[in-house]
Amino acid sequence: MLRYKAQEAGGWAMEADSRKLKPSQRCQLCGRLEKKPLSQRWHDCPCGASCSGDENAAKLLLSWVMKQIGGREPAKAWREVRPASLPSNPALP
Repeated sequence: MLRYKAQEAGGWAMEADSRKLKPSQRCQLCGRLEKKPLSQRWHDCPCGASCSGDENAAKLLLSWVMKQIGGREPAKAWREVRPASLPSNPALP
């Protein structure tokens, strides 16, 4: 549903395999993996990273997306991956 809604709005969506990426357990700065209970809402890592668990996961996912698109502008990268999924209106991003 999210992919459909993004396309309808002229955007795009990517799906990360959270079982491999483990955004709630992996440090966004150093990549260290540490199992944490769901009740632990703050991310503290020996590398010096300290933020909320949600912020850490969001930054990790953003980093993952940037690696997937390889430094290309997101709309251009998406056209290369799924050219048929873009709306026909060239005024949309």
